[in-house]
Amino acid sequence: MKKNICIIDDHEIIRTGIKKLINDTNKYDVVYEFESNTSLLNKTLNKNVDLIIQDLDLEDGCNIAQLDLLNYKYPNIPILIYTMHPESIYGLACLKYKVSGYLTKDKPARVLLKAIETICKGDNYFTPEITKILKNQYLNKNCKKTQILSKRENEVYILIGEGLTQTEIANKLFIHKKTVSTFRRRILDKLELSSTSQIIHYYLSEKKNT
Repeated sequence: MKKNICIIDDHEIIRTGIKKLINDTNKYDVVYEFESNTSLLNKTLNKNVDLIIQDLDLEDGCNIAQLDLLNYKYPNIPILIYTMHPESIYGLACLKYKVSGYLTKDKPARVLLKAIETICKGDNYFTPEITKILKNQYLNKNCKKTQILSKRENEVYILIGEGLTQTEIANKLFIHKKTVSTFRRRILDKLELSSTSQIIHYYLSEKKNT
């Protein structure tokens, strides 16, 4: 019996490519396509879905916290993140939202199919890069300070570390600029830092050692 797949990506050409790759296997059917998480959340699924494959940068922004809403509305549907962002940037952040897999778009098509097959069998699929990050984190007896950040604080921390301005972060996460400023202050307090430049330096150092 074929497994039903839902694709969330705001680029039609990406959805078309994934759909053709998947349907050509005769193991899966793409039964739903959406341009954003919001579109899916506002839709009643009349067909059973066995896997959601979704990008992070969507038409309604890069809002990892929306994964919580997907998990709440569809707790039994596993999610495979398929994105251009390397594991070192969003990998661990996504794991906090109980995704079943994380894969970057630079991987060969056969790896995507392997990830789909693995998750549809009930297992998780993570690349060697994610496994290495998790191993290093486990072996590090001194837990990273960033682990005390909330999910939203971690999102803002990453975007600050990547060099985005408060306005850019606000637009990307669909929150008010003052809210970004509040999260920035909490991050500074929790990480015992005193400036945005120190956040960026801390982030880049953590990323280098991951």
